[in-house]
Amino acid sequence: MKHLTFLSVLMVSYISTSIAGDWCHLPRKAAWGYDRNSGKPVFKTVEEAKAACEASEECGGVGLDRVPYTVGGVTYTPTIYLLSVKDAARDPYNNHRYDTYLKGAC
Repeated sequence: MKHLTFLSVLMVSYISTSIAGDWCHLPRKAAWGYDRNSGKPVFKTVEEAKAACEASEECGGVGLDRVPYTVGGVTYTPTIYLLSVKDAARDPYNNHRYDTYLKGAC
């Protein structure tokens, strides 16, 4: 029974990953920072940003900046934003402030 439960969880994880698409998580790496004057949207969660990114052909990934961002009286901690295909294609550099999630497998 124990093995069957593990196998069921494994299958559900595989199916949900296949449906949601593959993402390459690059911890402590920055592809491109968020321009706070751009007016581009920020998100409350990485999952919410990934869903928005998957719905757009122009999105190449999701960036996470640990520095909070306040807009319209709402503070986003951390700052989570979308990366364009061009920005996501840059060589990510080491930076403790950021995490980067790129569309597709690593």
